Amino acid sequence: MEFTNWREQEQAHNLCQILAEAPARPLLVWSGNSHAAKEANGAWVPMGHRFTALSATDPFVIDQTVTVDFTGGSRPWIDELLADLGQMLASFGGTAGVLRDQAPPPLNNWPGVDAVVVSTDNMPI
Repeated sequence: MEFTNWREQEQAHNLCQILAEAPARPLLVWSGNSHAAKEANGAWVPMGHRFTALSATDPFVIDQTVTVDFTGGSRPWIDELLADLGQMLASFGGTAGVLRDQAPPPLNNWPGVDAVVVSTDNMPI
């Protein structure tokens, strides 16, 4: 965990350096597995949390992994969520972004993000 947290810190520093060199330019950072999350998770302090603290910037964070089936196991709450959102997802081809404040439970309390991507296509690649 010590190395992981060091790496997250270094990534946040690098992003701050880029931001400082071009403060008027938009900055898009694409990361996976919650590295952009703005909240710490136990002993792990993700890059997004560190970036927010270092830059005094509140980034807009989208979690694209909430419905990805990394384990291949039973996920009753996700199955229920996808059933509830089935009609809406179908109208968008099976995948849609939802603002956290407008998302159904439990996504409306998803930590450290501003929006989530929900999809019926959830096999990891």
